[in-house]
Amino acid sequence: MVGVPGRSKACTTCKKRRKGCDLQRPACGRCRNGGLVCEGYARPRTFVNWATPKGGPLTVGHTTDIVLSHGLTRSAYEEKLLGLHWETYLPNGRDFCCSAEIRHILGGWTTAVRELVATDTLLMKSVLALCLTTVARRDGVDWMVEQGLSAYVSGLQEMAVALQIPSRARSDALLCAAKMFSLYEAIHGIDRKEGGAQARSWLTHCHGEISLVRLGGPSRYQFSRAHRLFADGRLHQISVALKTRKRSFLADAEWKILPWKWHPKTIKDTLLDILADTTELLEELDALNACSNLDDKEWRRTGLAEKCWVLDGALVAWQASSMPTLARLGEEAVAASADFVSAEALAAAHTPTLYSTACLIVYTTLAAVVEPNVVMPARTNLKTHCRDILLGVSIFFHPAVGTFRAHLATLPVAVVLAVINMAEPGVMEEERGLLMGILARPEAAGIGRLLHSMQV
Repeated sequence: MVGVPGRSKACTTCKKRRKGCDLQRPACGRCRNGGLVCEGYARPRTFVNWATPKGGPLTVGHTTDIVLSHGLTRSAYEEKLLGLHWETYLPNGRDFCCSAEIRHILGGWTTAVRELVATDTLLMKSVLALCLTTVARRDGVDWMVEQGLSAYVSGLQEMAVALQIPSRARSDALLCAAKMFSLYEAIHGIDRKEGGAQARSWLTHCHGEISLVRLGGPSRYQFSRAHRLFADGRLHQISVALKTRKRSFLADAEWKILPWKWHPKTIKDTLLDILADTTELLEELDALNACSNLDDKEWRRTGLAEKCWVLDGALVAWQASSMPTLARLGEEAVAASADFVSAEALAAAHTPTLYSTACLIVYTTLAAVVEPNVVMPARTNLKTHCRDILLGVSIFFHPAVGTFRAHLATLPVAVVLAVINMAEPGVMEEERGLLMGILARPEAAGIGRLLHSMQV
């Protein structure tokens, strides 16, 4: 049951300090002026333990005059778990208190989950599965692992039924649930007895999510919540295409244009357009390497080199046009403390690491197909981009970032790992040491397991 806190409207920080609060939002003026982290205005909730007496109604412990229905008590229990979910998932344990620009760069799809989870049982199960397992592994609670797995299995069964209903299959809630299930597998999946099982299960969920996205067509994502879900999900879907080395449907012009008919593109949106195009390079490189006809092979090599240079030009233009925004984000970022990292700091690191990730994909492909006598420009140096990524992603493994780090760090770290493993012995030993240091951190355990499963 939810208890009622005191009547003070002050922010949580001012309440704790017993100071007067000016009630400014999203952060009060007293906290800003004092250089303190304003913990916001969310009213704290107190929950009591409950148990089900055998053969009787569900009652609240330590009271003799209040009896709750099962539905009300379960609702309170789920509300508590939802609070734990956002606490463990979101940076600093709370929703983003930042500008719309920063929210769009980091990903605002969590707002859609908040709006839909209370009325959709499937989405609720997917969220509870992730929450229970995350908290269980953090606190070492075995029974919560079993409950998380139970919610996961039950949710997948409900998903199979929902997919048979056309209107349900096109719903935003089902797409959110698919995202949550793939995140569950990415963070908490294990290989069990069969090597690579986690990666295969993760890819299965990802392909299911992609099928749901394509089902609606690009015009479906022109408005409000559907647009944000699509825009925020592109990085994940591009990552799948890069892993499978197949051209992404997101490289098609209609998927780059129609969803933004009524929305301006952010610097991240335009960068993801380029990143979507890089998926074609890997597929064509594999076709080139498999080709046995010398004339056909030369034709493929020349064409692929031309595409690499086109994307190189697009990356140069993106960097030049985005530099003022990136510089401003860096200036706005608040230095991280032991228990806090700002949304501005995460955004300032996220976009540049994606830029260097795209550079690595383009320039490793170019190095494989360019003529030996061509002098490569300094911007194609692979070591530079590897180091930029490794320095940039370090903040994503700050303890306060939560499991949200999986969205920010997985692709850049995976690409750096692949480039380092392809390098000649002794060429990238310093970068390898930096990477191993990052993956050795406790916060990197989930991403490390997934990357290891992908290599099996």
